[in-house]
Amino acid sequence: MADINWTAALPVPSAMTFGLRSNTLDFASPLTGGVQTVGMPGARWFCTLTWAGLTLAHAAALQALQVRLRGRANRLVLPNLSRASIRGVGGGTPLVNGAGQTGATINVDGLPVSTTGVYLAGDFLGIGGELKMVAADVNSNGSGQAAVTFEPPLRAAPADNSAIVTYQPTAKFILVSPDVSWQHINPMSVGAFEMQLVEVFS
Repeated sequence: MADINWTAALPVPSAMTFGLRSNTLDFASPLTGGVQTVGMPGARWFCTLTWAGLTLAHAAALQALQVRLRGRANRLVLPNLSRASIRGVGGGTPLVNGAGQTGATINVDGLPVSTTGVYLAGDFLGIGGELKMVAADVNSNGSGQAAVTFEPPLRAAPADNSAIVTYQPTAKFILVSPDVSWQHINPMSVGAFEMQLVEVFS
């Protein structure tokens, strides 16, 4: 098992679907039709990358990447290519403020002081090596501190003073299917090309 990093040398997808698959249990009563649901840990990001009309050189680079993934054995370390940067003003040197924090809210320091909109709802952050989406706008106080609410909840507590990643935070993905294939439309170009990926963690 090896990690393979997405690089800027690879062609940018012409379309990208990116989403979150929550882990829930539900039960529908056969008598009343009432539904009970329980949210469980283990929500996973998933994405579909699509390219169209690739040159042979670009197609070859993507084919090599897929082959290097060895089916579902290796991991692709990938950011959300459609939203590499935060929309908030950002700034400072954001760090986890305190050990042992879990759940969907975390205390952060090292932000610019007394700033509105440091992060905005929908921004992506890397916290403790996990990819998170900010769920509510974040404003810092006079000491450069703030509570950041996000989804999905943390799977493990990040270390105190660990860095918050604001540019191209990543997650690890594997192929949905171990099969890889390509459609050639003539000797000089490749037609539709797609990679379906789902987040993986231990």
